[in-house]
Amino acid sequence: MEQSNLQSLIYETDQAIQAGQAAHAQAQQALSTLRSAKGWGVYDLLGGGLFSGVMKQRRMAQANEELANARYALQEFARELRDVRGLSIPEVQLKDFLSFADLFLDGAIADWFMQSRIAAARRQVDSAIEQVERIRRALN
Repeated sequence: MEQSNLQSLIYETDQAIQAGQAAHAQAQQALSTLRSAKGWGVYDLLGGGLFSGVMKQRRMAQANEELANARYALQEFARELRDVRGLSIPEVQLKDFLSFADLFLDGAIADWFMQSRIAAARRQVDSAIEQVERIRRALN
């Protein structure tokens, strides 16, 4: 391999590693906030009152922002991986989970539904973290 091609490959690999680290950190942050939202959601479901409902809503809004940041970081990671000899990651779906029903209907059914949405989002983020970790290990 030519020296310039080798240097280019090393540079692109380093860029991909850095993007993978950023994606991993963003996904971990989203997971942490989803855990907090789940906790507040359980408390709200058990009759926690106005304060627990407000805290749950704050955590859910924060988690939505962090899911958006994680999606962006994963897209950047995928872009950098394509520069490294065409590597890629499967598209990871991280969906927003804030729902109209939970914002405007405060009842057991809406709360239970939101808990299932939080659990689904956590599974998606866990899967993304596993994929990023596997690829990062391969890059190193």
